[in-house]
Amino acid sequence: MPSEIKGNQLRIRVEDPRLFKKETFRTHDVGRKGRLQRIAAVKRKTGKYATQSWRLNLKDYPSRKAAAKDIHSLRISNHEKSSAIAKLKTAI
Repeated sequence: MPSEIKGNQLRIRVEDPRLFKKETFRTHDVGRKGRLQRIAAVKRKTGKYATQSWRLNLKDYPSRKAAAKDIHSLRISNHEKSSAIAKLKTAI
């Protein structure tokens, strides 16, 4: 799934949002409040919560290196990490 930047946020999509029940989306802070967030929802097929995307609030990071460190800590594929870091380089 693609990474995208909107305003001061970098979103790393893990799965297509259409695979989830619309009314079940929740945002969870991971670590510092608002800096790194996990977006989760109930999958239509399994009925279980799963991660749909990760969101980084770029204005809360002092540098690209600090944001990249959080990206590397996520449980996502190496391809998704590379894509997100490439977007990050153009953002900060």
